Amino acid sequence: SNLSDTAFTSLPFERISRTDSRGKFTIKGIAEGEYKVYALDDLNRSYKYDNPQEEFAFLDSIIIPSSELAIRNDTVFIDSVTIDTIHKVEYTRYIPDDILLRSFESGFIRQYLQKHERNLAHKLDLFFAAPTQPAKFALINPTVASNDWCVKESSATNDTVSIWITDSLVYKSDTIKLEANYFRTDTLNNHILHTDTLNFTLRGRRAKETKLEKGDGDEEETIQHLNIRDNIQSTHEIYNSISLEFEQPLINFDTAKIQLKHEADSIFNAVEYTLLSDSLNPRKYTIKHKWLPGEKYKLQIDSASFISYYGLHNNTLDKVFTIKELEQYGNLMFIITGLPEGKTAYVELLDAQDKPFRKARVKNNEALFMDLNPGKLYARLFIDENGDGEWTSGDYDLKRQPEVVYYNPKWYEIRAFTNHEESWNLDEYSFDKQKPLEITKNKPEEKKTARNRNEEERQNRRSQGQSSPMGFGGATGGMRQNIRR
Repeated sequence: SNLSDTAFTSLPFERISRTDSRGKFTIKGIAEGEYKVYALDDLNRSYKYDNPQEEFAFLDSIIIPSSELAIRNDTVFIDSVTIDTIHKVEYTRYIPDDILLRSFESGFIRQYLQKHERNLAHKLDLFFAAPTQPAKFALINPTVASNDWCVKESSATNDTVSIWITDSLVYKSDTIKLEANYFRTDTLNNHILHTDTLNFTLRGRRAKETKLEKGDGDEEETIQHLNIRDNIQSTHEIYNSISLEFEQPLINFDTAKIQLKHEADSIFNAVEYTLLSDSLNPRKYTIKHKWLPGEKYKLQIDSASFISYYGLHNNTLDKVFTIKELEQYGNLMFIITGLPEGKTAYVELLDAQDKPFRKARVKNNEALFMDLNPGKLYARLFIDENGDGEWTSGDYDLKRQPEVVYYNPKWYEIRAFTNHEESWNLDEYSFDKQKPLEITKNKPEEKKTARNRNEEERQNRRSQGQSSPMGFGGATGGMRQNIRR
């Protein structure tokens, strides 16, 4: 009954109820007055939101509990399908009885440096416990004349950082000392900038050059090449670019050393392409080209075209691949009704593990997906309130609700060389009945009605060889022409 926004974080609840397996709840014994309603996955049993890692929900509006007389139908069955009579029964209806709370996590994770290590002489690795802002580093020992002594590499969320040492005077040192500035969570759950001194020691003996012993007593050095990892498949997806990741950072990079060729009349001719470097990983590059379906291509990199900071050069890369024919794909269009007016929305396609793998913006109440691999998929739609193109969670401090998500209650089987056009009414089902059970992690328990219980009892009697009396129970209530074929 305390309507202050801070009451949720400082005072225990006055009345509580547990949700059932379907998320439904009833709170009893409420005095007259005005209330705010919250939901909480109360990990520490404090009956208040004092742990930012707890899942929670809050209602924007104030509720005033009341009651009224109402009438419901009570159906009497002769058997499991035949209705005998329908009685009108008066009852007291307690309102509100349609409260919807959309729970979410704050996204809070404690930030700290988990570990740092030096498994290679020329590489330092740091691992943080959670996504964080980029950390900054300064070399303390050994001292260098300039700051150009390393190449930094980090993950997309900055929780993993690799420092490739390019100065031989540094990586030949047994011990390296760094000053690291990164964010760490304090006892009040605030992320504060922390300065730490880190020592990196190369453990074990330094790697020795590998020798290949021959039977006649002569020894020959094994040539170690700079490995290149790619995503090329013999049958390549038409929507996939080519990614190249070198084993070590390169001392130089010449785009002319990479050739992409297209086969015409049994001859491979060079074609233009777009080469993009990764902003976080200096070893990774992406080759973009508008693939022609069913056509054959070749990617070529001559040996010794690229050299790493540590003297390794690449071996020859020569791969031929064929782009999938359009007949091997299906296309899917959703025609959506019930979309809130003036709102930006996106549809995401989901796999059997409820993970999104494709996304399309809704335009003119339609969401179009081209070149889908055959198989079973699911779909959901989210309202993009802040216009960032991603689903955004809630924030209690800002009194921001999580962006609304609608699940399509059906699943779809995509067939090759087929256009699928599907209608999707967002208001056809209530939120708690939308998500398909196949991709629901916490599956609800089957709700037993009086008729179900009577049927169970009859089955038990039959299994025990007893007669089963007659029982009764109550119960209530083609795509458009411009789409590529």
